[in-house]
Amino acid sequence: MRTLIRDRFTIAVVAGLIAIIGVVAFYYPIQLSAYDPWGMKIPCGTAMAPDVDQAVEADMYTANPPVKAAASGPTDYAAECNQAVWIRRGWSVPLTLAGVIVVGVIALGRWPQSQSQSRESVSED
Repeated sequence: MRTLIRDRFTIAVVAGLIAIIGVVAFYYPIQLSAYDPWGMKIPCGTAMAPDVDQAVEADMYTANPPVKAAASGPTDYAAECNQAVWIRRGWSVPLTLAGVIVVGVIALGRWPQSQSQSRESVSED
């Protein structure tokens, strides 16, 4: 019986850590690996609050560069930011939900018992 309690506790701790990692990832800033025409990394906000203003500005600048600017061709940083945000949401939300569900199941005591454990509890009565 003690190992079952210890196992539940260990599983709950690991699931809680997984849920925390998912929440932190949801609020952690997202940046593209590319640089805008002014030499700064392009921020995309977070998975909770996307912000593609700088990406749109960089796209507009490269689409209509000033006369003396070096020609570089049009970019699509705004779409890359949106894709990066959706990728982050795609793994952080399920990670958080899985951790919360496992912790909830353990906290409510609804963890499924194996056949041998249920037979032992019946024979003890």
